[in-house]
Amino acid sequence: MSMLLLFQLMLKGQSPYKVYYYTTEDGLPQNTVTCIIKDSRGFLWFGTPNGLCRFDGYQIRVYKTETTGSGISMNTIHSLCEDDKGNLWIGSAKGLVYFSFQQEKLSAVKFPWHNANTKKINAVRAWKGELWLATQNGLYKGSYSINDEQPEIQTCLLYTSDAADE
Repeated sequence: MSMLLLFQLMLKGQSPYKVYYYTTEDGLPQNTVTCIIKDSRGFLWFGTPNGLCRFDGYQIRVYKTETTGSGISMNTIHSLCEDDKGNLWIGSAKGLVYFSFQQEKLSAVKFPWHNANTKKINAVRAWKGELWLATQNGLYKGSYSINDEQPEIQTCLLYTSDAADE
């Protein structure tokens, strides 16, 4: 199964779309793409069950989390989001991940007050310095700061339909 990547409108009289297909033969770590965004720098980002990919229009570069120590792989990507400062946030099967543009690497984000560290993040949204994370336990809202390319969650609230579950 191939991934449908780009649509490009053509001039009148020609086919209305130009379709490009990219597969593992072109550098994707897997043919299944779970989410796509275009960032403010012009890159296309793809989340896959086997890592994060950046496409610059010519090449695909794959990023994966390091599993040394914890043994937990966070490479199954479910959602991608860019905040208003151009930071990239990734919702994975095992928690929240941050992409450092300066270091070009992925880092797990730790939550100080809740057990959201290893929860599946189904959706992530950044807005006005706050992160909204949809998990199986409910909706988390947290404020954050980024120091030395490492994000720090400062506050975190959990919204659930039943507070007794937490």
